[in-house]
Amino acid sequence: MLREFETQLNILQGRAVRTPRAKLSGCIDGLLRERGVHTLLAWDAAHLPAAQLLQDLQAREYQIVAAQVPQAEPARAQHLQSLGTAEAGITGVDGVIAQVGGLVLCGGPGRPRHASLLAPLHIALFTPQQLWPTLAAWLAAQSNAALFAESSSVTVIAGPSRTSDIERVLTLGVHGPKELIAVCIED
Repeated sequence: MLREFETQLNILQGRAVRTPRAKLSGCIDGLLRERGVHTLLAWDAAHLPAAQLLQDLQAREYQIVAAQVPQAEPARAQHLQSLGTAEAGITGVDGVIAQVGGLVLCGGPGRPRHASLLAPLHIALFTPQQLWPTLAAWLAAQSNAALFAESSSVTVIAGPSRTSDIERVLTLGVHGPKELIAVCIED
């Protein structure tokens, strides 16, 4: 299934990377340095398949913008402006759909949608245990309705954001990230 997912994501102009868990921080650091990224927006560490990653990236001098938006003004307005400085978003996933090269992300507390949408680069972390052949198989396995009850949204991301004009000229990154990298963390 992993090979099928990688093939489908590649067709959609996304990129899949495999790395051992012990080398994850170095792998992410390399991806970010290649792109000149310094500022990150991320899900809370508890919702990532590698809770230590954010601390490791901060130790490497990456700035991590808090994803949680304050409710009260003026802190809310100031924080919303700071979100726009993020050059990359780092999230986990709730499922990986091999058939379509898709990533399922359920938004909610500590897992904001904007971490996968605002920055020009989205890095999604997953483990092989999160692979499913089809969306229908993933949905059928979600017998625990708590996942949906706690989620503000369920999004399936298949490749970078794309749109086309009337002349069928494809443009990436207009309504979301221009680049999507799915990182499989292998134990």
